[in-house]
Amino acid sequence: MKSRESGMPERDLWESLLDVPLILDRFELNSNVKDVAEWGCGYGTFSVPLASRVAGTVYAYDIDPQMVDYTLRRARGNGLNNLLAAVRDLSVEGFNLPAHW
Repeated sequence: MKSRESGMPERDLWESLLDVPLILDRFELNSNVKDVAEWGCGYGTFSVPLASRVAGTVYAYDIDPQMVDYTLRRARGNGLNNLLAAVRDLSVEGFNLPAHW
């Protein structure tokens, strides 16, 4: 099955629109949180900072293989090993995480 295009704007533009630390703080996403799943990880704008904050694993998904690759490279470049990313159309396939999660 061919993935759909995510339609993401250029990274610098996208990230200039968001105050990621403030947003994560407001959602109380910190070391008290174990695992997080993100639908549409894009450039890892939220996934990578989340992985540096949470106590568990960040499961990041996107329909665009290039975005998933970028997110994984960005996480590894920041020394983060608790971010797992996969190409998946969640609207069709779901998260495919364990039922107990």
